[in-house]
Amino acid sequence: MLVTFCSYKPEVGCTMAAVNIGILLCQDFAKRVLIVDFNFAAPRLAGAVQEISEPPQSSLFDFFVTYQKAIDGDLPITGDSSFLTPPGVNATSVDGFDYLPASKQRSVLKGLVAFDWNVFYRDYYGGALIEEIKNHWVHAYDYVFVTSGKGFTDSASICTVQLADVIVLMMDASPDSFEGSLELARRVNAGRIKRDRKTVRILPVRTRVNMAERELYIRNRQRIENAFSEYLPRQFDVAKYFDEVQIPESPYFAATNDIAVLKEKRHALSISRSYGLLSQYVLDMPSLLS
Repeated sequence: MLVTFCSYKPEVGCTMAAVNIGILLCQDFAKRVLIVDFNFAAPRLAGAVQEISEPPQSSLFDFFVTYQKAIDGDLPITGDSSFLTPPGVNATSVDGFDYLPASKQRSVLKGLVAFDWNVFYRDYYGGALIEEIKNHWVHAYDYVFVTSGKGFTDSASICTVQLADVIVLMMDASPDSFEGSLELARRVNAGRIKRDRKTVRILPVRTRVNMAERELYIRNRQRIENAFSEYLPRQFDVAKYFDEVQIPESPYFAATNDIAVLKEKRHALSISRSYGLLSQYVLDMPSLLS
């Protein structure tokens, strides 16, 4: 199953949520998980996994560039050429957990920002290539997590409209994040219907939740339930889901690349417990969608 972690605005914790939940699925349930970063505008995955990995030897950007050069005739195509083979992945110290960053460098490269997805799809059969790679990934792993670009960008549309079986849609409590996330959910399913794909199940996740502001907390909790209940699997206990699935505000983990599920014990108000609850819903999705 392929799960896209996305958001309308940046800095709401998509990459770290994917990393933490991926580790939990590997450690607690013996699953094989691959995380792939499609966010060329602001790649974060290489930094997010540095605690459990060596510097990456392969990246999605390098693979796409090599593929384009081969198609253009700038690289020789021989019998053992690998430009059409799915990109190599990078292992971590967590058994069963691999990753493929957007870039091998933690900084944003000029080529990353300049990568033209429209040209890639139009002139290089990018849609068919990505579909082939997706099929390879989902057969090799129990779960493939994709972190996408933000908002309504081309890369975000690839990750939500073309790739996703399930979407984890993350948002903070600000009005623009809520409204943008709701519009994103609408556009995703409209785009999927246009492409003759079935609508996708969406798991909305509140982040940076501050329990101290009780009145605001209750108001936001009710607002997100009213707006997003229709996107959840029908088997869900909606009230229970929205009570459980929320990522509390954590200044320490927001300011570091430390992996919460490896650093802290799971207690009632811990961010690692919140990742654990969300991981259980992600774990259950294949049986609910079959």
